[in-house]
Amino acid sequence: MASSTPPSRPTPRGGDRRGPLGSRPGASIWYALGFVLLLGLVQMYFLTPPGRPMPYSEFKAQLKSGNVTEVTVGDQTIRGTLKEALPSSAPGPVAGTPTKQFTTNRVDDPKLTEELENQRADELELIEADTEVEITGDNETITIRPVKARYSLDDLLSGVTSENIHDEVDTGTPVGKEAW
Repeated sequence: MASSTPPSRPTPRGGDRRGPLGSRPGASIWYALGFVLLLGLVQMYFLTPPGRPMPYSEFKAQLKSGNVTEVTVGDQTIRGTLKEALPSSAPGPVAGTPTKQFTTNRVDDPKLTEELENQRADELELIEADTEVEITGDNETITIRPVKARYSLDDLLSGVTSENIHDEVDTGTPVGKEAW
C-alpha cells in the first residue's frame, strides 16, 4: 500500500527540508497570540488616564475640604490636581506612592458648578486682569492658567543686599579630595 504523503528528502546535512515551521503548523498561532497580548499591554499603558483614580464621592469630599487646586471637567471624566498628595491606589510598583494628580468619572451633578464657584476665594488662584495666561484646549475642554514668572540670575542677585545676605557657612574639615 502506498503512502499518501511523499517522503521528505534529506538535506546535505541530514535534516528535514520542511524546516521548523513545516513540522509545527501551530507555531504561527502562538506568534499571533503573543502580538495581541503585547498590543493589549501597550494600550493599557498608554491609554490609562494620568493620576490617581478617585471615586466621585471622594472628589466631592476633597473639593469641600479645599484640597483641590485645579479641575478640568471633560465630557466623561474630571481631572485635577490636589494641594496635599494622597497615596496612589494604582497597582504595581507605584502603589501607595503619594500623588497630587487625580481622575474621576463625571457624574450628572447639577450642584458641581455651584460648589466649584463657592470654593473659598483665598484658596483659588485668582488671575488679575494684566496677568499673562496660557490657554490650552481640546475638543471638550478649555483650561486657562497663569504663566509662572521666569527670573534671570541678574534679577535674583539684584535683590541681595548687605542686610539680607547670610554669613559664611562652615561645613567642617574636608573629608574627601575637596580643594578649597
